[in-house]
Amino acid sequence: MAKELCIRIEERDIYTGAALRILSQDFNEDCAFPLVRTFTLLFESCEDEDLSDVDDSGESRESVDNYDVYQANVSAFVLWIKQMVPMASDIRVKLGSSFSPEISCEDHFSDLVSRLYQLGNRVKYSCESRKGVPVELGLDEIRDLVHISLKDKYSSGRFTHLARQNAQTLQSLYLESPRFYNLVNLIQNPGGSYVTYPCLHTLILRDHLMYDISRRSAFPGAVPFPSLRSLTLRLQYPFGDDTMFRGNSATLEGLTLTADSFFVAMVRQYGVFTPTSHPQLRCIKWEGWRELVPAAFATYAEGIRFALSIGPGASVRKIGGVLSCDQVFPALSLPGGHSSIQVLSIKSTKLDIWQAISLVKSLPLLSDLTAPFPRIGAMPYGVTRAELPKYMTSTYSPMGERFRCWHLQYCTDEDQTGDVEWMLLLALICPNFDYVATGQERRESFMEDLEWYIDLERFSSYAPRLRRLLFNGWQNC
Repeated sequence: MAKELCIRIEERDIYTGAALRILSQDFNEDCAFPLVRTFTLLFESCEDEDLSDVDDSGESRESVDNYDVYQANVSAFVLWIKQMVPMASDIRVKLGSSFSPEISCEDHFSDLVSRLYQLGNRVKYSCESRKGVPVELGLDEIRDLVHISLKDKYSSGRFTHLARQNAQTLQSLYLESPRFYNLVNLIQNPGGSYVTYPCLHTLILRDHLMYDISRRSAFPGAVPFPSLRSLTLRLQYPFGDDTMFRGNSATLEGLTLTADSFFVAMVRQYGVFTPTSHPQLRCIKWEGWRELVPAAFATYAEGIRFALSIGPGASVRKIGGVLSCDQVFPALSLPGGHSSIQVLSIKSTKLDIWQAISLVKSLPLLSDLTAPFPRIGAMPYGVTRAELPKYMTSTYSPMGERFRCWHLQYCTDEDQTGDVEWMLLLALICPNFDYVATGQERRESFMEDLEWYIDLERFSSYAPRLRRLLFNGWQNC
């Protein structure tokens, strides 16, 4: 039985009573979904003006001039939802991409949303409307929200107001393309007092344009996110101090950042991350190192060392934009090392098989690696290609006992020959390596090449051990 249900509806149809007539065509009167916990009401507006006054049955839609009729229709619709999803506790109101404030009825939307809110104690608002959030959405009426999601830069100011007045109950907040001054307003009331979100555990801020922020305000004394567990900043760090990281060093578990020079300077100035701070931080994802390093670091190796110094106990590391293994290895081999890393993603770093072996050896807990497939590299002196399997097993086996999976990355113009051979060599020396993930375009040829290599004389004596890679070890990236 379904645990989630989404209904697409035009807002005015609820007010006129047409919504129940339309829905009755799909659901009988006694229809109920007792297992549904998440109910989404997706509002759209009819974009064809010639059809906007006709419902799906071809009948004309009534006007909503009579307030008593409107009240009765809304009450009937809300009662219908309550009966259909009696156990739903996650009520989501979503403004779809065609939702238009010009078509929306001016006085009723806030009242409708308030009534829907009474159905459950977990309410999420999201907006993907191309035309903005309707001005008639009465934000002052909406209280005790748990989730807010907005993908509309033109209305982010109104939704930061909504976030502030629900600060005591919000658990997750997503803002896409927010204006910088709206981020300031997120943590400061118009009167100047600071706002605290004591229950907020997930905060996502993203902007696709990545424009420069010329002015950054500092907020000494503000502790807006004391319970934050997951922070995603897909934009330049917006504040002039460590505002976002105050009070949550004991709770922060996941951090996704687009590296920028101001963030680096802020971390250094305020000492945000120390070897003993953030004991719960387990997953760190970075992007943008290729562009960042010339502005913030003397060398790429220095930049990578900085990235690895953030949350030294993290078990999942994803570093985007590094150029070569020469930038990664010096940082990984520092005294004290990064032995806690279990998952490592260095997508643009090209390794040869010997560097891959060094990487697995230096990270004893590593189980999952994402990187381009290894190049052949220089052959050991006096060792022929036919002697490689025997050489590898006698020199390195066993190693990387926890290493199990390699997510192979390919460039479109890259020669892919040799990837299967090197995966088989790793399988010979890493006893639990049995899983390779490739792109869809490589699937058939990878499996064919795998079978062909296993039948070669130099691999055939190891065939029983290697066939687990054939049967167990392929998946799309």
